[in-house]
Amino acid sequence: MRFAIVFLAALLFVVPGVFDTTAMSRLALYPLVASVVLFAGRKNVSISHFILGMMLAVLPFLSLFWNNSPEAGLPYQVRWASFGIMVTGFSGSVKKSGITGFFPGLAAAAAVTALLIIVLGPDAVTGNPNRAGMILALGFTASLFLLRKEKPYLLALPALILSGTVLTEFYICWIASLAGLAGFLLCKTSSKTWRIILVLMIVGQAAALFFPELAGKAGPTLELRTRIWRNSVRLFGENFPLGTGTGSARIRIFNTSEPELRILAGGNRRVDYLHSEPLTLITENGVFGILTVIAILYLIMRKHSSPEISAMALAFWPVFTSDLPLATPLGALPAALFIGMLTPVSKRKINLPLAVPAVLSLLSLYWCHITLDGYRSFSSHMNTGSLSDIERACRKIPWEERVFLAAGYRHLAEGLFLAAIEDSRHFLQLYPQDSRGWELQALALSAAGRENSSSAWAKAALLLPDETFREDRYLMLINSIDTERMEPDTALMVADAFHRMLERNDDFLPAMPYEEQQTVLTKLIYLTETSLMLGSDNIAAEIWAEAIKISNLSENAPVPEVSIYLLSRTELNEHFTEAIKSSLEDDIAHLREKLGMTANPLPSP
Repeated sequence: MRFAIVFLAALLFVVPGVFDTTAMSRLALYPLVASVVLFAGRKNVSISHFILGMMLAVLPFLSLFWNNSPEAGLPYQVRWASFGIMVTGFSGSVKKSGITGFFPGLAAAAAVTALLIIVLGPDAVTGNPNRAGMILALGFTASLFLLRKEKPYLLALPALILSGTVLTEFYICWIASLAGLAGFLLCKTSSKTWRIILVLMIVGQAAALFFPELAGKAGPTLELRTRIWRNSVRLFGENFPLGTGTGSARIRIFNTSEPELRILAGGNRRVDYLHSEPLTLITENGVFGILTVIAILYLIMRKHSSPEISAMALAFWPVFTSDLPLATPLGALPAALFIGMLTPVSKRKINLPLAVPAVLSLLSLYWCHITLDGYRSFSSHMNTGSLSDIERACRKIPWEERVFLAAGYRHLAEGLFLAAIEDSRHFLQLYPQDSRGWELQALALSAAGRENSSSAWAKAALLLPDETFREDRYLMLINSIDTERMEPDTALMVADAFHRMLERNDDFLPAMPYEEQQTVLTKLIYLTETSLMLGSDNIAAEIWAEAIKISNLSENAPVPEVSIYLLSRTELNEHFTEAIKSSLEDDIAHLREKLGMTANPLPSP
């Protein structure tokens, strides 16, 4: 039951004063849990598992050196290192207690998790219902092997775990649990059937790469995952043989992916994980990642001394290859335990000196301290607005993009514009396609009087999802139009984004001051001309029509001379339906009438 104690300690780990809706503070606990596991299993460690654990720990560390942003990859490296240490430690513990000796603790941990899900809700304790996938699938499978005819009440254990599994609505966990059940039923009748099922799983997942739309019929998240996996394979080829570097594949995938993936990624416009631990190893560590995955797969597929391993393998594989169980210790602990159960290639054992887990524990305590201190400072800033707290958080947890966003706006409020620009750069190094970072940079550059703020405004506006609309977005687009320095291609993208939101501008345009309306008018005329020059007549027509509306907004105000340009482009009216044409003709006639008033000279774009 020692496994259950360690797991539940990680599950119920709550830090007072830490704002942590996604349970990120468990990252602080990760290496400490690994050190405890290694301390318990430091004797009789299989040399095969020791080498595998070293590969899992060291390769991601080395890959940091060719990552464009090592700070962004740091938490991912800590996860892999901790996981490798856990695999090593569980190898020694399994040798001492036996495989089935861990089943009661595994089942108990899964049962408590399921009970908390039933009582408190699917994400109340885990931060995300998917984080419970590995413990529920393996715990359910382990509970089946605890059943005895003379103890029918033990049926309550798998029933409880299965109930919690259903409530997570995590389909991959459902599949893994059913696969574990199939393995339980087949493990004593055939030694080959489970391997056939496992191979079919691997082939099916590989085939899904070619048919993401078909996967999408089962749910949009499955389509997103298959598109991420397909792009992972592409990235591996592009970055052969070393890989992309730890923690960077997720950023590169989003930056270079097809539009469908960007849409499925949602409003945050980002991908945080590859949703497959083997693919992550391969994509980020190249050839050496492939060797590590082959080693794991070989250990799984070879003949085992215990038939229970076959059922556990079928429950383990779907979650390990289709989700991110290593995101928190809640998935890493049961996953490492399963790998530690696998029959080693060599019978050779080693005993690790007590100094190894002792030193690792000290380093883990330091990591735990700085991580929790960083998140606590971040939480304190959110409550008090303290500048010193948010600056401390930036130093302690430089992989957390939220702290740089908060620091940037706090520096802006204090008039520290250069510091705000630096904060925006840190944020964009972590998530270069997040519009919030570009908006912060644009605000900071504008406040500092920099002439290059228009490109940041363009990025901020263009990266906002199409379905979002804010008055600010309209202003971002306007601010991005620099008639002297703007690239024509960028101008066309801005024009395209602009015309897609025109019908939603009527609420706030009339409330604009007259001077701002004229600034907008001048920039729209520039977009019209640029769109015509690049052959996008339909977009030009839409923006031209918008400019005519703006020219007519102020009844008693003088009309700027640039409005005369609008009357020279009346042929654009032919791009509209008859109903819209008629309305525009009325607007044009009204504008002609107004142009008889005293003109207010305004420079032509």
